[in-house]
Amino acid sequence: MGYSTKSAITVNRVPRGDGSAEINFQSGCANEFGCVPTHEMLLASFAAFVGAPTTAPMSGPAHPALGVHFAPLDAASMAALHFLGDHGLFVAIVNAGSPAAAAGIQQGDVIESFGGRPMSSIADLQGAMAEVTPGTSIAVHLWRGGRELDATVRF
Repeated sequence: MGYSTKSAITVNRVPRGDGSAEINFQSGCANEFGCVPTHEMLLASFAAFVGAPTTAPMSGPAHPALGVHFAPLDAASMAALHFLGDHGLFVAIVNAGSPAAAAGIQQGDVIESFGGRPMSSIADLQGAMAEVTPGTSIAVHLWRGGRELDATVRF
């Protein structure tokens, strides 16, 4: 009897003490040849289901939006993606018609840097996006399918 090709998932809700909670997602695969769905597919589906936020609400004039939803990039997802870096943002969803979609950013990509700034958290991207004005172009360094790519996002 062989190992199943189905992934196992674990979702934990960890109260923060202020009435909110952090939701952690893990998946595993006992098959040496891989599982379907893959960890990144599960992660993207989970992020879409819970409506993972990409940015905090802003006051004042509207800023350009990248048009992506992110999921945590932990050790398990890095291994599943064969990601060799030590930081990045996992792209769970790309909104159709967004600047990210127009630049060719895809679900499952890892954004390593945005405008030359390393990306390790949503806060890093929020800080970079706060400086973006309409009409600008920003270089984005990505990891996709085992290789590094560069894209240019136009706002």
